[in-house]
Amino acid sequence: MKKAKVSGLVRNLIAGTGLRAAWERLGKCGQAGVDSVLDAFENKHAGAPKGRHPRDVHDDLLGGLFAIRQVNPDPLIDALDRRPQHAFSLIWALGGARRQTVVSKLVEHAKHKDLYVRWAAVEGLSRYRRKSVLPSLLEALRDRSDMVRFSALLGLVKVADRTAIEPLKRYLADKRLTQRSPGGKRIASELLAKLQKAEQ
Repeated sequence: MKKAKVSGLVRNLIAGTGLRAAWERLGKCGQAGVDSVLDAFENKHAGAPKGRHPRDVHDDLLGGLFAIRQVNPDPLIDALDRRPQHAFSLIWALGGARRQTVVSKLVEHAKHKDLYVRWAAVEGLSRYRRKSVLPSLLEALRDRSDMVRFSALLGLVKVADRTAIEPLKRYLADKRLTQRSPGGKRIASELLAKLQKAEQ
């Protein structure tokens, strides 16, 4: 698809018009589509109509990345190296894709210096029911961010085995953490009890 047509689809996303059709067509645009969406995040396209909330624009542009990922995640993976300043949006859009290369990228970015990128990566990992993500989720349970730890707990509920018992005990023993996240404390307590019962 020609660059002008790709840009037109992205402008539709910015304007909030014909979203479903724009996402469907953009899904087939690969790298050109990814780059055009990322350009829009950098305000390199025409601005949004007056009264359109920036959050809505952002979410609709993310929808474009999701559409591309559903067809082929490789252009998003490639963009992580070329345009790392957009790691959060790219990792968020990649989360849940079945391909092993995607899982590997999520595992890698679960250790990113930016907490929002780590959170997006761990949130993505929490959608899988694969034992291979368990070590990354256990490591994320020690993250300094409450958001990252909570997402790790959501993932552990799906894949935890006996190796999660001690990490969960350590998490629950830290009163500072559990006071800040009563929901996390509840999830961790219930999961720990389930794992300990299975051990008996």
